[in-house]
Amino acid sequence: RTASTALGSRLSPVSFEKEDANLLAFNQLVRQTLYFNRANPTFGAELTAQQTQQKTLLAQGFDLRNLTTQSLLLRRTLAQSFTGRLTLARDVREAQSTYSANSLFLSARNFRLLNYTIQPEISYQPNTALRFTGTLQHVQKRDLLDRTGQPGVASGTRGTFDDLGLETRLSQVGKRTLTAATHFTRVSFEGEIASVVGLEVLQALRPGSNFTWNLNLEQRLTNGLNITVAYDGRKSSTLNVVHTGRMQVAVLF
Repeated sequence: RTASTALGSRLSPVSFEKEDANLLAFNQLVRQTLYFNRANPTFGAELTAQQTQQKTLLAQGFDLRNLTTQSLLLRRTLAQSFTGRLTLARDVREAQSTYSANSLFLSARNFRLLNYTIQPEISYQPNTALRFTGTLQHVQKRDLLDRTGQPGVASGTRGTFDDLGLETRLSQVGKRTLTAATHFTRVSFEGEIASVVGLEVLQALRPGSNFTWNLNLEQRLTNGLNITVAYDGRKSSTLNVVHTGRMQVAVLF
């Protein structure tokens, strides 16, 4: 959505950059993927580059959200019923607000996070209905914005996450799918927890030991009628247990 009076600019989807003052709303998703042995059951690789950009006009100025991701996925069948995967990823998550430039308080809402992820996993599938998956994930996050002179936000906010997870999936085609997962996450954090960038880095976790678990049931009742029941729980070293339940009924016609 643009305020430009030029006909060519109105018709062309690639005629604007996100910094253009004529843009009132802007959404863009570009994704490129290179596959190797995509259908091979023994070995495969996938290289993906993705960029997402969003810009929205608010009452006091513009709000921008950008995400750039590069990832490499390697897949290998280790033995009968066992499959190994290795994921390497680098992404930059950015938030900017033009109305924040005139306020030190609001400028603390801006961030530019550089994230690195490495995740090996192994899956065991004894039959078509049952699958067990174990994962080990290491993530590093760091804020690249210079926050010198900004109150309430530490310069160079960063976090390191080590996650050990186990997931079980039981499915009956056309009837129900039951998924249960549990994770133990060790978090090392430097910065202000209550700041916007701190909340973005931690993603509802806390420094120290964190336990999370979830249970999800998708049940087909009749033709076109599905029900989903989900339960999530988490426990941090400094907080009480938090329980969350959800239910959804969907009618397909």
